[in-house]
Amino acid sequence: KAEKKEKADKVAKRDKAEKKEKSDTPLKRDKADKEAKSGAKEKKGGYVSAATKGKEVEITGPNKELAELFRELSSAEFERKRIYQGVAYRKVWTALAEMDTKVTSVDEVKGVAGFGPATLAKIGQYLETGTIEKLDQYRAGADGGDE
Repeated sequence: KAEKKEKADKVAKRDKAEKKEKSDTPLKRDKADKEAKSGAKEKKGGYVSAATKGKEVEITGPNKELAELFRELSSAEFERKRIYQGVAYRKVWTALAEMDTKVTSVDEVKGVAGFGPATLAKIGQYLETGTIEKLDQYRAGADGGDE
């Protein structure tokens, strides 16, 4: 039994190595490996979720308006080549869209993964004023700072 298992393992390793060798170039192999590990496809300007690539996801639920503002903020950051901030705000809007209860206080979202001090401040601003200042600046054509 052990001998059959060893033989099967050797065959599997050989097949895997042959498949990798069939890739055109080392660069393509690295890219394919990266995509397989992350589940994402490369896109000009960064990586996007394989599940939402090229699709406009409809936001529903009690936090629809707030989630849409963070989605717009995320898009604005990506347009300005601020990939880190764009990804961070994308995580925020998806988390808000998935919540079953309406956010009525910053305390309700403290401790949620991806909701740092800047995000909490923006949520507080929205709850108080109905807008997010940084997004208003982007809409007006301003740079919006380096937050």
